[in-house]
Amino acid sequence: MVLDEKITVLKRVTLSHSDIMLRSDGIVQINYAPEAHFTEKQAREWFVELEKMVEGKSYPILKVPGDHSTTDQSNRDFVAKGEGLKYSKAEAFVLKSMAHRIIGNFYMMVDKPLKPTKMFANEEDAVNWLYQFR
Repeated sequence: MVLDEKITVLKRVTLSHSDIMLRSDGIVQINYAPEAHFTEKQAREWFVELEKMVEGKSYPILKVPGDHSTTDQSNRDFVAKGEGLKYSKAEAFVLKSMAHRIIGNFYMMVDKPLKPTKMFANEEDAVNWLYQFR
């Protein structure tokens, strides 16, 4: 995780499959475990924690998949169009592997997220894009 030295973590919850942080710059960052496979069940688990963390407010969300993390259709449906968007103003994904870029392109073209969503190769560009939604 790369955080600017001026940015601090205000709240943090660590689950077996993800680490959720409310950052001092007004962004929620979710780092997924390296080997995690995400279904709607895991998405709902982090959603419950996110709901407590943000106290009913919406934030731009930075999502950083683990090196070998995967997802299924139920998870993509939940985060693209379902309840998973309730506290999201916009979402940026940091995709470093070719496999994640392929899944990301599929997600954008087929699942068509309802909130502004963009894929990035690095965290700095993703965060800079998310700042417009704070």
